[in-house]
Amino acid sequence: MKRFLRIIMGLFVTLALLPTSGRAVAVNIPASQDNTLYENATGAVSNGAGDYFFTGRTREGFKRRAVIKFDIASNIPAGATITSVTLHLYMSRSRRPPFTARRFIR
Repeated sequence: MKRFLRIIMGLFVTLALLPTSGRAVAVNIPASQDNTLYENATGAVSNGAGDYFFTGRTREGFKRRAVIKFDIASNIPAGATITSVTLHLYMSRSRRPPFTARRFIR
């Protein structure tokens, strides 16, 4: 009986020490900051305090760009592999067809 228990305990310890593959986990990360950048001569005009942010051109032809920041480091463990990302935005008003999203890295 003791031998049987030792074998079982040995198997248990061996299985516990074997490397395991990580399991997939879905994480929802809300935006930590957003801002609208307005085109002007100095580049000093933006609005990060409003309820909305804007993108596109004004009637006068000036560009507006929306910038969104996500705090990835606080929400994903170090060494984790991100296999896919989905971004959902709600557009409340538009005069033109859909826009193109681009990656911006500072």
